[in-house]
Amino acid sequence: MTLFNKALLLADGLGVAAFAFALVVLLRWQPKIRSAVPFFLIWAAVWLFEYYFLGENSYIHMDDEGDHYPSFFLYLINQHLGGQFGHHIGGGADVYTALSPGIQLISPELIWFSIFPVWVAILVHKAIVVSVGFWGAYLLCRHTSKADELTCAAAAALFTVSTNYLNFVTYSIGAALSFLPFAIYVFVARSDAQRYWRYAMPTAIVTAVYLDPTHVVEAMFAGIGLSALMLRRVNLRVAISLVVLFAAVLVNWAEPIYAMLQISPLTNRGSFTDLKTLPLEQVYQSVQSLVMRAQENRVALLALVSLAILWFCRDEARWRWTAGIAALFALYVFLILFPFQTIGLGAANNLSHHYVMLAITALMLLPLVRAADVVRLPKGWWMAGYRGAGGALVLALAIGMLVHFKVYNVANFLYHGGQNQYHSIAASLVGDWKPKEPFRVITLRVRDLGPESGLASGFYGLEGFDMFMMLEPKERSTYYKTGIYRGANLESGYDPRLMVDWSKWRDGKYRGIGQQVSFPLLRAANVGFILSPLPMEEDGLRLVAGPKAPPMTRDARSEHFADYMKDRVDRLSNFPDLYVYALPDPYPQVFAADRLVIAPDAMSDAQYLRKMEQEVTGPGRVVVVRQSDEAALGGVQTSLRVNKYARIKDGFTADTYAPDGGVLVVNTIAVQFWRATADGKPLDIVSVNHIQMGVQVPPGAREIRFTYHRPNVKDVLRRFVP
Repeated sequence: MTLFNKALLLADGLGVAAFAFALVVLLRWQPKIRSAVPFFLIWAAVWLFEYYFLGENSYIHMDDEGDHYPSFFLYLINQHLGGQFGHHIGGGADVYTALSPGIQLISPELIWFSIFPVWVAILVHKAIVVSVGFWGAYLLCRHTSKADELTCAAAAALFTVSTNYLNFVTYSIGAALSFLPFAIYVFVARSDAQRYWRYAMPTAIVTAVYLDPTHVVEAMFAGIGLSALMLRRVNLRVAISLVVLFAAVLVNWAEPIYAMLQISPLTNRGSFTDLKTLPLEQVYQSVQSLVMRAQENRVALLALVSLAILWFCRDEARWRWTAGIAALFALYVFLILFPFQTIGLGAANNLSHHYVMLAITALMLLPLVRAADVVRLPKGWWMAGYRGAGGALVLALAIGMLVHFKVYNVANFLYHGGQNQYHSIAASLVGDWKPKEPFRVITLRVRDLGPESGLASGFYGLEGFDMFMMLEPKERSTYYKTGIYRGANLESGYDPRLMVDWSKWRDGKYRGIGQQVSFPLLRAANVGFILSPLPMEEDGLRLVAGPKAPPMTRDARSEHFADYMKDRVDRLSNFPDLYVYALPDPYPQVFAADRLVIAPDAMSDAQYLRKMEQEVTGPGRVVVVRQSDEAALGGVQTSLRVNKYARIKDGFTADTYAPDGGVLVVNTIAVQFWRATADGKPLDIVSVNHIQMGVQVPPGAREIRFTYHRPNVKDVLRRFVP
């Protein structure tokens, strides 16, 4: 068991201990509160502590905040040329399908990251999550129960720590999820109130701003609809509110939704839409897996315990509460069983329907507060007269779960480092080693030494070829899995990031990187450098930058534990520089081919990439093309030259010298949304080298232009509005 996994067990144990200790103290103290405001201020200060205590070196959760979203936001703000196509991400990708939050019509995160320093922008985001989550849950509990201030405040606090998604994965899931209790309060609980629309309309708009359609939409609508049943508020106002919310989501997220519908069939992840109905056994296994391992299983357990108490006490609301919770599980089964392709919505088969179960985080509040209000200690107990025992129990649960997250965060902070990686490794990533032409990089991902691959493009202006993306063309996935990477050194699914293989760490150097990745295929993809926190055996690479001293790896833990822990602490404010290794002679992003290789159509992708690897190892700039595309591509001419090229908004331009024509290649995947012209005249684009596109340049052509345009919402509207 790793040291980090031991820390996770410690987090579980201390969380349980904190719950038990807090419960005893609260039952003895018998606290009461008159106002939830001071309670919230204290709770929020503790909840947010990691994100402000060390300022620019504060904590981040390395996956969501350290690699994905802040990096993507900064790329959009500082480097994106505008339009649909992003040059700096993933070897060139559609920014609307890279990571969904950030490219909606109104993106709060782009505003925060444009105004504030990064650590403040993250703090503002987290403050919104805890504030909206707490007050929405508190108002919902106060309005739908007779419970006292303490019980409602405790339930609200419990909601903010009820799932990892509200603490770690907040950009794509947690921020939207935090609005669910507030939406239920405004749309459902207050549906008989005067001036209803004064609050319902702005709530729908603001909620839609955060409501990532790929993760939380199903949970949001399920939570609102089922809460209407549980609270007996099924009426026209609630129905209209759901329509307004749906319309607001469509307006704000129309472009990414439409983009994903078009890009999804081109990817491995989203191309399978004609799915058959799952057998019942598979459905049972799916539900069982969800209940046993999902992040929301603790909340589901609380809901079931609360319902059991209400049934034991014969509470009049027990039927409604039980029906609502049971209906959520039934809805999940329905979503994974329903053959959406039969109604023309096959893409819905690829949604992660288990996210609908996140609705239980808010629905749980209704029976929980009711059960806490009716529960009484048995006569004869030393605290039998304390009417707030239920609230004390809920608060103790919240404190226990908060301690669990805090201990996990401390371990995560020491293990991974924090926001210091955003700014303290710059020394090795600047300098005269960079070529003048654009190039790409990949990062050796050593989780306890950093960094993550997304930092390259987001914070240091480098083009991260291995950046994780939500939807990427299947050719890119195959190029990584079948071509570049060998062995068990990848993350699961379609994540292209390169993991360290510790069996290659010997005698203070990482040996055998050339057996882990294909240098020829990296070079062909314009990858010019490998970033690594570990020194490497050069093996054909060339060291161009690095720290003054090698890092202290996990090998030193057993013999030099004190020094190892000191090194962990030092890294929190001064993260070591990286080693930067140059690959020999990478292909440019735009180049003239001087050798053509024909591959039979019957070749599999693996055979094609092996042949390509052999060919690009040799001299010159090679293009490998399928036999069926040979005629469309035409022949190479060694007289073709690229005088200069430039990356422009949604494309490339190349000034050429082409007395005899020839083949020009752009080092970007040839998806159907590209168009090419030679001095204004259209050219046929052919897929070459698996992840590149080539054209036959006419003799005498001076300017070749590639433009990317995927149909957008404006194009759709033009069909209906002249």
